[in-house]
Amino acid sequence: VLATPADYSGTGAMEALPDIGVSRNNDYVTRSPRLDYEVTFSRAGIYYLWIRGKKTSAGSNSVHVGLNGQAISSSDRISDFTSSWTWSQTTMDGPVATINVPSAGVHTVNVWMREDGFMMDKLVFTTISECAVCIGEGPAETTPAEPNDTTPVDDSTPVDDGPGSDIY
Repeated sequence: VLATPADYSGTGAMEALPDIGVSRNNDYVTRSPRLDYEVTFSRAGIYYLWIRGKKTSAGSNSVHVGLNGQAISSSDRISDFTSSWTWSQTTMDGPVATINVPSAGVHTVNVWMREDGFMMDKLVFTTISECAVCIGEGPAETTPAEPNDTTPVDDSTPVDDGPGSDIY
Protein backbone atom coordinates (compact mmCIF):
# COMPACT_ATOMS: atom_id res chain seq x y z
CA VAL A 1 0.00 0.00 0.00
CA LEU A 2 1.34 3.35 -1.04
CA ALA A 3 1.33 5.99 1.68
CA THR A 4 3.13 8.76 -0.21
CA PRO A 5 2.40 10.91 -2.05
CA ALA A 6 -0.70 11.41 0.06
CA ASP A 7 -2.96 12.64 -2.75
CA TYR A 8 -4.92 9.38 -3.13
CA SER A 9 -8.60 9.31 -2.17
CA GLY A 10 -8.81 6.71 0.61
CA THR A 11 -6.41 5.16 3.06
CA GLY A 12 -3.80 4.31 0.43
CA ALA A 13 -3.12 3.48 -3.21
CA MET A 14 -1.16 0.72 -4.95
CA GLU A 15 1.94 1.14 -7.10
CA ALA A 16 3.84 -1.41 -9.18
CA LEU A 17 7.42 -1.14 -7.95
CA PRO A 18 10.27 -0.78 -8.60
CA ASP A 19 9.75 1.68 -11.47
CA ILE A 20 12.60 0.51 -13.72
CA GLY A 21 10.90 0.46 -17.12
CA VAL A 22 9.36 -3.04 -17.14
CA SER A 23 6.36 -3.55 -19.41
CA ARG A 24 4.25 -6.71 -19.70
CA ASN A 25 2.02 -6.68 -22.75
CA ASN A 26 1.96 -10.47 -23.27
CA ASP A 27 1.96 -13.38 -20.82
CA TYR A 28 1.05 -10.99 -18.02
CA VAL A 29 -1.24 -13.52 -16.31
CA THR A 30 1.81 -15.63 -15.42
CA ARG A 31 4.56 -12.99 -15.41
CA SER A 32 3.15 -9.79 -13.85
CA PRO A 33 2.42 -8.82 -10.25
CA ARG A 34 -1.29 -9.09 -9.50
CA LEU A 35 -3.83 -7.61 -7.08
CA ASP A 36 -7.02 -9.56 -6.36
CA TYR A 37 -10.31 -8.10 -5.19
CA GLU A 38 -13.29 -10.21 -4.12
CA VAL A 39 -16.39 -8.47 -5.51
CA THR A 40 -20.02 -9.50 -5.10
CA PHE A 41 -21.93 -8.79 -8.31
CA SER A 42 -25.71 -8.62 -7.98
CA ARG A 43 -26.31 -9.96 -11.49
CA ALA A 44 -24.59 -11.45 -14.51
CA GLY A 45 -23.81 -9.29 -17.54
CA ILE A 46 -21.56 -6.63 -18.98
CA TYR A 47 -20.00 -4.17 -16.55
CA TYR A 48 -18.08 -1.08 -17.61
CA LEU A 49 -14.83 -0.60 -15.73
CA TRP A 50 -13.39 2.73 -14.61
CA ILE A 51 -10.00 3.08 -12.91
CA ARG A 52 -8.63 6.06 -11.01
CA GLY A 53 -4.91 5.92 -11.68
CA LYS A 54 -1.81 7.94 -12.33
CA LYS A 55 1.51 7.52 -14.08
CA THR A 56 4.88 8.21 -12.48
CA SER A 57 6.75 8.36 -15.80
CA ALA A 58 6.01 8.22 -19.53
CA GLY A 59 6.21 4.42 -19.47
CA SER A 60 3.92 3.80 -16.51
CA ASN A 61 0.44 4.71 -17.67
CA SER A 62 -1.44 1.44 -18.21
CA VAL A 63 -2.76 -1.67 -16.46
CA HIS A 64 -4.56 -4.97 -17.25
CA VAL A 65 -7.77 -6.15 -15.54
CA GLY A 66 -9.27 -9.64 -15.63
CA LEU A 67 -11.76 -11.85 -13.86
CA ASN A 68 -11.28 -15.06 -11.88
CA GLY A 69 -7.60 -15.36 -12.86
CA GLN A 70 -8.27 -15.01 -16.59
CA ALA A 71 -7.12 -12.31 -18.99
CA ILE A 72 -9.99 -10.51 -20.72
CA SER A 73 -9.28 -8.81 -24.03
CA SER A 74 -11.98 -6.19 -23.42
CA SER A 75 -10.28 -4.95 -20.23
CA ASP A 76 -6.57 -5.27 -20.91
CA ARG A 77 -4.23 -2.40 -21.71
CA ILE A 78 -6.35 0.25 -19.92
CA SER A 79 -4.51 3.52 -20.45
CA ASP A 80 -4.68 7.32 -20.81
CA PHE A 81 -3.55 8.10 -17.28
CA THR A 82 -1.64 11.32 -16.59
CA SER A 83 0.74 12.45 -13.85
CA SER A 84 -2.32 13.54 -11.82
CA TRP A 85 -5.05 11.17 -10.60
CA THR A 86 -7.22 10.52 -13.66
CA TRP A 87 -10.30 8.38 -14.32
CA SER A 88 -10.04 6.22 -17.44
CA GLN A 89 -11.85 3.37 -19.14
CA THR A 90 -9.88 3.75 -22.38
CA THR A 91 -8.10 0.71 -23.76
CA MET A 92 -5.23 0.76 -26.24
CA ASP A 93 -7.37 -1.47 -28.48
CA GLY A 94 -10.04 1.23 -28.89
CA PRO A 95 -13.21 0.23 -27.04
CA VAL A 96 -13.87 1.17 -23.44
CA ALA A 97 -12.99 -1.40 -20.76
CA THR A 98 -15.70 -3.94 -19.98
CA ILE A 99 -15.97 -7.23 -18.13
CA ASN A 100 -18.61 -9.88 -18.81
CA VAL A 101 -19.53 -11.31 -15.41
CA PRO A 102 -20.86 -14.86 -16.01
CA SER A 103 -23.09 -15.12 -12.93
CA ALA A 104 -24.31 -13.21 -9.91
CA GLY A 105 -22.23 -13.72 -6.78
CA VAL A 106 -18.63 -13.39 -5.67
CA HIS A 107 -15.94 -13.16 -8.35
CA THR A 108 -12.27 -12.27 -8.15
CA VAL A 109 -11.34 -9.13 -10.06
CA ASN A 110 -7.64 -9.26 -10.99
CA VAL A 111 -5.43 -6.25 -11.70
CA TRP A 112 -2.09 -7.02 -13.37
CA MET A 113 0.79 -4.64 -13.87
CA ARG A 114 1.30 -3.69 -17.51
CA GLU A 115 3.91 -1.06 -16.79
CA ASP A 116 5.79 -0.71 -13.54
CA GLY A 117 5.39 2.58 -11.75
CA PHE A 118 1.65 2.70 -12.47
CA MET A 119 -0.39 3.83 -9.44
CA MET A 120 -4.01 2.77 -8.86
CA ASP A 121 -6.43 4.32 -6.39
CA LYS A 122 -9.91 2.95 -7.23
CA LEU A 123 -11.90 0.59 -9.43
CA VAL A 124 -15.54 1.35 -10.26
CA PHE A 125 -17.93 -0.97 -12.11
CA THR A 126 -21.06 0.42 -13.77
CA THR A 127 -23.83 -1.17 -15.80
CA ILE A 128 -23.91 1.75 -18.24
CA SER A 129 -20.95 3.34 -20.01
CA GLU A 130 -21.27 6.70 -18.26
CA CYS A 131 -20.00 7.25 -14.73
CA ALA A 132 -21.24 10.51 -13.27
CA VAL A 133 -19.39 9.90 -9.97
CA CYS A 134 -16.05 9.16 -11.67
CA ILE A 135 -14.78 12.70 -11.19
CA GLY A 136 -12.33 13.95 -8.61
CA GLU A 137 -11.94 11.35 -5.88
CA GLY A 138 -15.04 9.50 -7.05
CA PRO A 139 -17.41 7.48 -4.87
CA ALA A 140 -16.53 6.40 -1.34
CA GLU A 141 -14.63 3.13 -1.16
CA THR A 142 -16.47 0.01 -0.06
CA THR A 143 -15.22 -1.78 3.01
CA PRO A 144 -15.39 -5.56 3.38
CA ALA A 145 -16.37 -7.20 6.65
CA GLU A 146 -13.68 -7.68 9.29
CA PRO A 147 -12.10 -11.17 9.16
CA ASN A 148 -13.92 -12.30 12.34
CA ASP A 149 -17.21 -10.62 11.44
CA THR A 150 -19.85 -13.18 10.47
CA THR A 151 -22.22 -10.56 9.05
CA PRO A 152 -22.70 -11.09 5.29
CA VAL A 153 -21.43 -8.15 3.24
CA ASP A 154 -22.63 -7.30 -0.25
CA ASP A 155 -19.97 -5.05 -1.81
CA SER A 156 -22.25 -4.53 -4.79
CA THR A 157 -24.66 -2.12 -3.09
CA PRO A 158 -25.67 0.17 -5.94
CA VAL A 159 -24.95 3.87 -5.80
CA ASP A 160 -27.51 6.08 -7.51
CA ASP A 161 -25.85 7.44 -10.66
CA GLY A 162 -29.01 8.47 -12.43
CA PRO A 163 -31.56 6.48 -14.44
CA GLY A 164 -30.43 3.04 -15.61
CA SER A 165 -27.13 2.80 -13.81
CA ASP A 166 -25.63 1.03 -10.84
CA ILE A 167 -22.11 1.50 -9.54
CA TYR A 168 -20.42 -1.34 -7.70
